[in-house]
Amino acid sequence: MKLKKFAKLLAAFAVGMMMLVLPGCGEQSSESESLQPLVAELPENAKNEEGIVLDVSDGQFILRSIGGTEYVFRMRGAEDLTPEGTKPGQMVRAWYDGVLSGTNAANVKLLRIEPIEEAVRDMLSEDCVAQGIVTSVDEQALAIRTKDGTEHTFAAAESLRSIPDGAKPGQWVRIVFDGTPEMPVVKAVTLLAQEAESYIMTGALRNFDEAKKTLEIQADAGGVYEFSYENAEMTFPNGMKKWSRVDLVYTGHAQPKGAENNSAVLISAQPESKAKPRQIAVTVQNVTKNRGNLDVVTPDGRALKFYVDAKLTSGKNALAEGDVICIYYTGSIAAEQTGSARIVSVERLGLDNKRLFGTVKSMGTAELELQTNDGRTLTLKMPEGEMLPQTLKRGDDVCIRYTGVIVHDDAQNAQIKSISYFYE
Repeated sequence: MKLKKFAKLLAAFAVGMMMLVLPGCGEQSSESESLQPLVAELPENAKNEEGIVLDVSDGQFILRSIGGTEYVFRMRGAEDLTPEGTKPGQMVRAWYDGVLSGTNAANVKLLRIEPIEEAVRDMLSEDCVAQGIVTSVDEQALAIRTKDGTEHTFAAAESLRSIPDGAKPGQWVRIVFDGTPEMPVVKAVTLLAQEAESYIMTGALRNFDEAKKTLEIQADAGGVYEFSYENAEMTFPNGMKKWSRVDLVYTGHAQPKGAENNSAVLISAQPESKAKPRQIAVTVQNVTKNRGNLDVVTPDGRALKFYVDAKLTSGKNALAEGDVICIYYTGSIAAEQTGSARIVSVERLGLDNKRLFGTVKSMGTAELELQTNDGRTLTLKMPEGEMLPQTLKRGDDVCIRYTGVIVHDDAQNAQIKSISYFYE
């Protein structure tokens, strides 16, 4: 028995020695160790489209091809070679079997999604903003018309779901995206009436012209203002009536009737009795502890004073200078008068909510002069040691995110955080 075991061990030893001696046996080259699992071979008739991924949801993705056509591909069964899975904003090559008919990809089989190298993007094309009136909308996309009459279409399935009742034709929306309006990757869609840069005017409806679609309001803050309501969301179930109390939401710079440089755009109008609690995003300028006195600044530079619950101005979670907050209130704020406003609640916001919209009037290497949409001229600087983007030029319409506080036309305590293109 011992001899048999010894014979088996001797035979195993001999085989091992032969594997070490014979070339290609018993060892693997470093090249073979680094081999990865083989990618499935594509059929000879496979075709591909290259472009940017606009949206990924419900087992499908929207690809805007380099030629500008948008396709909705079903991803089930497809081989995804992107490093962390297909995501909006990626440049990819989509391989498929079948024939694309127009923009219809329902009858083709998606075989593979593979990443392709993307050209370096202009830094001003990150977090761009477009706003306009919705002209059409479905589950996958919405089309808007900006103030200058330009039409844009955005694939925004996921972002549209964040609007409680969905966007509807006739509403004004703001869209935040990366890229260009021709090849955008949508990050957020919000109703413009709910944005910090939208303003409220209350007063008496002095006059209206249904043929010209204009209305005049005797504002509580003083003065008569005229607005076009051709593209506004009007909610008057019983029709408009002269000298009735109305509630208007607008953007831009409202000037009294007959004045120049009136850039205001009416977003919505309704009877004051139908108005829900209003909201205004502001930056805290000063806090008087234990007394509940709060000094804030609006995005258009107005200095407002509020009396709030003392819990908000003292203690560990007290508001502090520089905080960005949203104040929900009933009543009205007329210019810088807050006496008739009653605070319902206060919510902290992120610092990215501090934004300016306007046109670059002049610029140096580290500072620029901005003609804002609300009628101010501001000088804004980059943080020490940083330069303005090289692609920025005079005349560009931009969205500027900033830190610090701007009061009226004084921006000396503010610094530019980022700059992106603005389309309106």
